[in-house]
Amino acid sequence: MRLKRALTTGALLALPLMAVFASPAMAATSVSGVGGQLTINSGNVGDEINISLEGGFLVVRNFKDTMNTPSFNCQRLDSRTVRCPSAGITKIQVQTQGGADVVRNTTALPARAFLGPEGDQYSGGSARDFVNGDEGNDLIDGNGGSDILIGDSGGFDQVFGGAGIDLCDAEAENSCEQEA
Repeated sequence: MRLKRALTTGALLALPLMAVFASPAMAATSVSGVGGQLTINSGNVGDEINISLEGGFLVVRNFKDTMNTPSFNCQRLDSRTVRCPSAGITKIQVQTQGGADVVRNTTALPARAFLGPEGDQYSGGSARDFVNGDEGNDLIDGNGGSDILIGDSGGFDQVFGGAGIDLCDAEAENSCEQEA
């Protein structure tokens, strides 16, 4: 009985240490669909995230990181793919971390994207996008919708507003009607 208790106590004490010493590469991209929002939080790697609408589901793929979902209504299809029912989802939020990330939104939903440090690429859907590039040489393409595209400091950023009335702030601004 004492041995069992000692082993159990030791295992419980080791869990917080595992969390503290877990490397960023162990962190997976998390996807949830709650409160009308599809939320994507990536790990600390150079991600390649695609967001699409397929047969009544919002499908998120990350070709360079593993995926998980804490959301009860979303489903992990394989190690690189999560899908959530599109019914009731009205917006998307993406948060990437370190690494040169690529994010593609091919849906008609408005999106907010906060890109991490290093040179990132973002390609928006047909609705309004708000994108903050953070540090690095970023390439941001709003495509359709009236977008707000901010390259941020720490690099040479290029933004392309596309269709709609776009507000931009970057070193190179294309198809932007107003300065953000």
